[in-house]
Amino acid sequence: MKKTILALLIAITSSNQLRSQTDTLFYLISSDSLPSFLYGPEQYKRFVQINLTYPTKAMRNNIQGTVYLSFVVDTLGKVNNIKILKDIGGDCGIEAVKLIKQSSGIWKPGMDKGKKVNVLLNFPIKFKCESCPASGSYSPNTDPNYLSKYYYDRADEEFLADRYMTAIFYYTKSLEQKPNYKDALSKRGLVKLKNNDKKGACTDWNLAQKSGDDKVYELINKNCK
Repeated sequence: MKKTILALLIAITSSNQLRSQTDTLFYLISSDSLPSFLYGPEQYKRFVQINLTYPTKAMRNNIQGTVYLSFVVDTLGKVNNIKILKDIGGDCGIEAVKLIKQSSGIWKPGMDKGKKVNVLLNFPIKFKCESCPASGSYSPNTDPNYLSKYYYDRADEEFLADRYMTAIFYYTKSLEQKPNYKDALSKRGLVKLKNNDKKGACTDWNLAQKSGDDKVYELINKNCK
């Protein structure tokens, strides 16, 4: 018989200063352990701080509150079947869904009887803006150079830990902020090669070379001829 767990999830606040445990949602789920963010709660807070945007419409109309979502974390740690259970308007539901979509692939799957299982989660995301501007979309940090370096550093950590798929995810996020980031292109190529994707590796190295990285010449000459 499956062990029933009463789960407590912490709502995350999008505000000028990130908060935690400002709202909670209790629910029952049948599994031995729940899915969790791959890098722990502190890194999840950091992830939310960087990726959750406070919508312009919500700020202009002073809309604040909690959006409740449900979604499935599958056995690969990917997110599926995202649904809005309760919206507060002002495009907050849309931004909450975007946030959870971006987290796909960086969840630790739930376990039952020693096996990974698909688990349905109910999840709250709180929107609270203190001293928001009258207009314009608010995000705790929107500097592309800062975000690109943040994702690059996270990718390096994953690469060193031999977690190749997660490293590729973060190098890609870094390149979304700074497309010609030659170091990220070069490193992502190395990870792809480790992950048996030689074609993808060569594509990245050629892009890195075009961006001014002369160090990839030997890699291209050795692996891409």
